[in-house]
Amino acid sequence: MDVASSDLIREIETMYSTMTDEEYLRLCKSRLSLPSQFYGILDPGECQVTEIFADEVWPSIRWDFDFNKVNHGDTIFSFSTKLCISKLMPVFYIEHQFQVEVKTTFLHEPTLDGCSNQPYSKRQVDLHSRLSEVLKKSGYKEINFAEASSVICSLSMPVNRIFGDQVTVEYALFHDVKDLCP
Repeated sequence: MDVASSDLIREIETMYSTMTDEEYLRLCKSRLSLPSQFYGILDPGECQVTEIFADEVWPSIRWDFDFNKVNHGDTIFSFSTKLCISKLMPVFYIEHQFQVEVKTTFLHEPTLDGCSNQPYSKRQVDLHSRLSEVLKKSGYKEINFAEASSVICSLSMPVNRIFGDQVTVEYALFHDVKDLCP
């Protein structure tokens, strides 16, 4: 069985079966911004925030939070967090990333990186809990990595879509699976 709740899958199926192409595009054109309570969560000197898809017709909007690098001897630690909010349903997910670079000549690959919905640093833990709290109070539901990767078997999308035969929760809520956005 898929990890995403059957209620979420049912909501997505219902949304796509009842939504016209015009409604879909209207939602994709809508403008989202972070709730006002978010501002002030981060010290501007500790993190650079970039808004992705802000002025585009797209089913979601994303914010990338790139924390200042940490140097410890010959090792450099980089941490970033990605927040994605769907314009189609009140749903969001948070993905954390890390990169460790060791400046040495004896390693074949001096870089290790990864991503997960679990934070890697204390700053990511704090950001995740604050973002989650603010968005949940604003009526959004958080989905995790496993839920976002769940396949929705019953969705029938246009044959020419670029996502293949399987549509995941992530693609259904955060990407243009209908292939209508300019």
